Amino acid sequence: MKRTELLLGLDRERARTLHRAGKCCHDLTYPEVLDELGMSYEVIDHLQTLPQKLDGVKSVLLAECNAASIQGQLEEWVVRGGILIGCMTEGLDDLFGIRYEGYKVQPDDEFTINAYTTFYEAGWAPERRYCLPVISPVRIVRATTGRAVAGLQQPLSFNIFVQDRSEKNTFSDAMIIRPVGQGFCCYFASSIAHTLRAMHQGRPVDRDWDGDGMYRTADGIVLTYAHDLQDPLADDYLFILQGLFDRAGLISKHVYPPINGEISDCVFFYGGDDECDPTGVQQIAIEKMHDYNLPYHINIQCKDDLSGFAMSRELVEHMKSYGQESSIHPNFFRPCARFTREEFEEQLDCYEKHFGETPVVFVNHCIMFYGWTELARWASERGILGDNNKFPARMMPDANPINTFGFPFGTSYPVRVYDDAIHCDKALEYFSVPAILYEPRIYPETAERDKANLERHILDSAANGWFLPMFFHPVYIAQDENANAAIVEMQDIVKRHDLRVVHLGVDAVVLWWNDRLKSSIATDGAGKYTVDVKSDKGLVIRIPGNENAPVCVLDGKPVAMEKKSISGRCGWFLAVEQGVHKLEVQ
Repeated sequence: MKRTELLLGLDRERARTLHRAGKCCHDLTYPEVLDELGMSYEVIDHLQTLPQKLDGVKSVLLAECNAASIQGQLEEWVVRGGILIGCMTEGLDDLFGIRYEGYKVQPDDEFTINAYTTFYEAGWAPERRYCLPVISPVRIVRATTGRAVAGLQQPLSFNIFVQDRSEKNTFSDAMIIRPVGQGFCCYFASSIAHTLRAMHQGRPVDRDWDGDGMYRTADGIVLTYAHDLQDPLADDYLFILQGLFDRAGLISKHVYPPINGEISDCVFFYGGDDECDPTGVQQIAIEKMHDYNLPYHINIQCKDDLSGFAMSRELVEHMKSYGQESSIHPNFFRPCARFTREEFEEQLDCYEKHFGETPVVFVNHCIMFYGWTELARWASERGILGDNNKFPARMMPDANPINTFGFPFGTSYPVRVYDDAIHCDKALEYFSVPAILYEPRIYPETAERDKANLERHILDSAANGWFLPMFFHPVYIAQDENANAAIVEMQDIVKRHDLRVVHLGVDAVVLWWNDRLKSSIATDGAGKYTVDVKSDKGLVIRIPGNENAPVCVLDGKPVAMEKKSISGRCGWFLAVEQGVHKLEVQ
C-alpha cells in the first residue's frame, strides 16, 4: 500500500470558527509551506484519526490545535523514532518539554511583526541568519525538560541588530527541542504558516502605505525599513523545517528541474513589458534574446482605447517560433485609485481576441495593485496561472529603481495564492512569482562594481538554491548598451564558474512549478518508493545526508547520485525523467 511518510495535522473546526468571525485561518496554508519544501504528505483534518495513520510515518507536523486526546499514541510513536513538530500546538506541553505562560496577540493587525526570533545556537537557521521576524500570534512558553535553541525578542527594530545569543532579552522561547526515546520533538511558539503567508502575499493594499502616490504591490510589503531585503527571510524558515525533516530521513522534490538529465545548479528566467511602444523595439529585443540563445517573455500592453496592441499577431507568432512567450500587460495606471474586475477583464478580452490565447503569467503596468486576493481570484477564474507583480525593492524614493536585487516578499519561488476569509482561505490554482533582479546594468564608469554585484547575485543564488528571475524591458534590450553588457556578463559568469543553469521564460517556470507540486513520492515501505513525475522537464529527487552516498536503485538499475551543499546543508541528488518510477534507497 502506497502512503506518505509525513502527516500534517490541521484543525478544520478552528478554521470554520475563524471564518464565521470573518477572520483568516492562516494555518490552512501549511500545505503551501510543505509544497515549497517539495514534501509529499497527507493532510489529517480530524486529529482523532491521526493515530491510525502513524504506521510507517517518519514525521508529523501539527498546526495550532489541541492534541491532548492523542498524546499517548503520539508519545509511543516518537519513542519508536518519530519526529514530531508542533507549531503553537496545545495539549502536548509535557511531550514537548515546555511550560505555557501566556498568549501574545499581534499589536496592530495580522500583518504586523509581533517578535523577532533570535537563535541561541548556530546550525538551525542558515549561517547568515541569527534573527527572523515573527508575523503571527505567539504562544508564550519556556522550556522545562526540553532545550530552547531560540528565543523571542520584542518587535523593536533595534533587536534585529543585537547579536546577543542569550535568553536575557527574550520574553519567550521560540524553538524548543527534546529527544524522546529514539525520536525527537520540536516546538515552535509561533505560526510558521502565518508568518510566511504575511511575507509572501503581503498586506492588503488598501492605502498608499509607502507614500509614492500610487497603489502598487510594494505597498503590501510587511517587512520594515530596518530589514535587509537582500535576504529571503521566508525561505530561512523553510531551511529550519528542512533540517527537521532531514532528521526523519524524508526524501523530497528539489526546487530545480534537471538539465539534460543531470542536476542543475540554478534557474534563471527572463521577462519584460512592452509598454505599448510603437517604435518597434519589441522585435529588436526578440531577435537579440534569440541571438543570445536565451528565452524571453513579453507582457503586451493594450492601446488606451483598447483598439489593439503595438505588437502584431504575426510578431507574437514569430517570437513563439523561437520558444519565447507573450502575455498581457494590464494598464491601471493612475494616482491612488483602485481598479475593477470589469477593467481587468475588458483588457483580457482584448488580448484573447487579438492573439487567440489565454495568458499564463502576466504583469500589471507599473505593478499597480489594489486589494489583496481579488486579482488572483479574477485571473484564475479566467484560466490564468499567475502574475509576476512582486517587485524586488521598495518603490520609494525611486519609482523605477534599476540594478535592483531583493526579496521584499521573502522568497524567490512561485507562491500559491490563498483566498481571503470570505472565501475560506481557498487555495487558488494561481501563483505569485517574484521578480528578484530588475534591470541589471554594467555601466562603464562603475563596471568593476557592477560586475562584482552581478557575480555575487548569481553565485549566491546557486549556493542557496534560489531562483534568479531577471527583468529586462524590450526597449532597454533594444537600445541600452549597458543592459546588453549585463546580459553578456551574466553569460560569462555562468561559463566562468561552469554553472549548469536552466534558462526559462516566466510561463515555463510556473508550469514547471505546478507540475513539481503535482509530482509525488510515495513509500512502499522499507526504503522503497514510487516516484510519479508529472513534468516533461523531469524532477530532481533530494535525499538527506552528509556521509557516504546512499545506495540507490531506479527502475531496477543502480544509479549514481550527486552530492551538493545548498545554504551550507548537504544532500544527495538524483535526476528522474517524466513518468512513474520505482526507487529503492538503502
